[in-house]
Amino acid sequence: LRELRFESLQAAGIVAPDHELPPRLDWITPWDELSLEEQRVEARKMELYAAMLDNLDDHVGRLLGYLEEEGMLENTLVVFMSDNGAAAEDFYNAGPFAEWLRRHYDNRYETMGTPASYVSYGPQWAEAGSAPYRGHKSWAHEGG
Repeated sequence: LRELRFESLQAAGIVAPDHELPPRLDWITPWDELSLEEQRVEARKMELYAAMLDNLDDHVGRLLGYLEEEGMLENTLVVFMSDNGAAAEDFYNAGPFAEWLRRHYDNRYETMGTPASYVSYGPQWAEAGSAPYRGHKSWAHEGG
């Protein structure tokens, strides 16, 4: 996915043709080295992330549609903000809140995406989402 994203950005002229994709961080496990079960779980994480973005897109569209219907769109500045880079943290499995989250949430495959779960998409997807840059949020360079 990281390579495909990079190639698409180059084809669209967003990334210079001579820009090289930085090497993968050495602690990121390549997709083809994950077990089938790990791939299944990681795919589900991305499905949930994609659904969240689709939902966000729908509601931004609703807001813009409302502003247009009310004749306010041309006189409105819409600012979409995000913090720095794709988040690699997996608080359910690591970090200061892991124990509490595991006690109160259930991240088994069957419950992922329900109110009973607390799913982060993790470092593999964060690095893929940061292409064409190296790293992800928490790093003081490029993808961070």
